[in-house]
Amino acid sequence: VASFAEVTGLGLLVLAVSSVLGVTFMAFVPSFPRALALVMPAFALVGMAAGRLAFRVMFGASRRSAIEQDATPVIVYGAGEAGTEVARLVASAPESRYRILGFIDDDRHKRFRRVHGHRILGTGADLKDAIVDTGAEQVVLAMGSPSPTLIQRISDDCTAVGAKLVVVPPVRERI
Repeated sequence: VASFAEVTGLGLLVLAVSSVLGVTFMAFVPSFPRALALVMPAFALVGMAAGRLAFRVMFGASRRSAIEQDATPVIVYGAGEAGTEVARLVASAPESRYRILGFIDDDRHKRFRRVHGHRILGTGADLKDAIVDTGAEQVVLAMGSPSPTLIQRISDDCTAVGAKLVVVPPVRERI
């Protein structure tokens, strides 16, 4: 839920404040327990992280539920960098037009993994079943440079079950 930079910043803040306070208390309060100076920063870090997580869960859930009612249900084909970027953009957009139901990826090692909380539903061979099972209306093809035969196969599968194919252009074309 938090990025590495946020966790690092929070950890450094706790370390800095606890170091200053620990040294100050040990210097001016002789009866101050040293163990407390070591344990309390960890509790503070966990407490702050839990507070941030609770806020994000409460705020994000209410925001998502209102937006997702009108959003188009989609399956993202490709769980690599491009697919991850699509999931991140959909999650962070103030009013996303899409609601991701899951991912399809041809790499069998990615089966049962998650991308930004969305399950990988299977491989390309499972695409038609995944569309029917989830009720997806569109498939977003998010791959760096898919071959024309792959695009045609995915398009044929989508047409066969009444879904629309949307192709995310490669980075070089977007730039």
